[in-house]
Amino acid sequence: MVPVISVSFSAVRRPPTYDELRREVTTLKQQSADLRRDICEAARQAARVKAALSRQSERLSHFLRADQVERLVQLPGDAPVRWTEPTLRFALDIYRCSPKAYRTMLAAHYPLPSERALRAFCVEHGVQDGVPPELLLQAEPGEEDGANIVWL
Repeated sequence: MVPVISVSFSAVRRPPTYDELRREVTTLKQQSADLRRDICEAARQAARVKAALSRQSERLSHFLRADQVERLVQLPGDAPVRWTEPTLRFALDIYRCSPKAYRTMLAAHYPLPSERALRAFCVEHGVQDGVPPELLLQAEPGEEDGANIVWL
């Protein structure tokens, strides 16, 4: 007994005609030209944005320190800014004048170190003169004295 092989020609695609290939080539060339134009425009726009950022950073550097400017241009996911000692001392002077005003400035996103950074600076450098006691006495998260812990 000889096996019978069944072939279905409906599943076999016919090769594209010359005209179909020419239309596809024309379409692909147009898409390529459009994409190249888009890339050029995006590159020009990126250059304009970089130039604007450079100009703005230059202007800001007239009244902010370099680490403060860095904080302003920082993107989400970037490494945290390392505050310099002059910036920390300046921020501490503002905090000494008015902790409430300092918190208001932080809430308004002024490029200043957090209260936690100020506290760490004071502890690290032994700064206590004129520092409001609440800054030095604030508990770090997870640093509570255990008053709210329920022991089982």
